[in-house]
Amino acid sequence: LKKLTKDTLNINLKKLSFEESSGFILKQLKFRFIANPYKASLTQFETSLPATTVRIDSLSATYKFTETEPQFKNKFKNLKFGGKPIKATIFLPDLSAFNNNLNKIDFPVSISTILSGTKDHLNADSIKIKLFDNNITFTGKINANNILDKNKRNINTTIYKLSTTKEAINHILEKSVKHPEQFKIYTAMAGNMNLDGFI
Repeated sequence: LKKLTKDTLNINLKKLSFEESSGFILKQLKFRFIANPYKASLTQFETSLPATTVRIDSLSATYKFTETEPQFKNKFKNLKFGGKPIKATIFLPDLSAFNNNLNKIDFPVSISTILSGTKDHLNADSIKIKLFDNNITFTGKINANNILDKNKRNINTTIYKLSTTKEAINHILEKSVKHPEQFKIYTAMAGNMNLDGFI
């Protein structure tokens, strides 16, 4: 903690690591976070598990903090945030301490995106997802609206490109579904798939 006053917070975490009895292992967590009543920034963020890494070069926000507002969700007026690309390689068995079924998913998932938004809206632009040795790829964007209102919340997905192979889909079904044979007739009919353009 580099600085803590009534209106300024400055944290420079150089390294945090631990291993829980549940089996969860955090190899490294580091970041720098600076905030005041009008803006905040997260830089040099990096976290790693045994086979998982997440990196954020920078993410910043502007707002007007209202201390007297009783509800936390309304304390940050006119909130806007955005930043540079987030890049992650996720190996789900690293999280099996929280759900043992994740041990079955034996391939990494590569994700990159650019986040931006406001208090009520979240945009994930330039999303690129690759998994199963790049046999499944997705490029597109996701927009979530009214995220704090469960009655009005909605999520829109735009697909620019989606490609997959029946072998990859069958492998995922084997790892994640109790009776994968019920679905294999459909993957056999679909075969390999390549979709380009706006969907």
